[in-house]
Amino acid sequence: MIYYAMALNVGTLHGNIYVNMFIAGAVEIPAYVVGTYLMDRKPFGRRWTGFLGMAGSGVSSIVCVFTIMFSQ
Repeated sequence: MIYYAMALNVGTLHGNIYVNMFIAGAVEIPAYVVGTYLMDRKPFGRRWTGFLGMAGSGVSSIVCVFTIMFSQ
């Protein structure tokens, strides 16, 4: 859900809309390449690649929430 919220609302971020779109695309393309590469390799596969992606997203979301809560 966070990915779709960020991807669809890039235009409402502060700063130049073209630079924001470029940064979003520059981050997204390597993520697709790495994800596809890891899914095709024998030790990882689709299950572990999906698990690591979901676990990493969950941990980073929790870290962001606690950073915002205790930054005052």
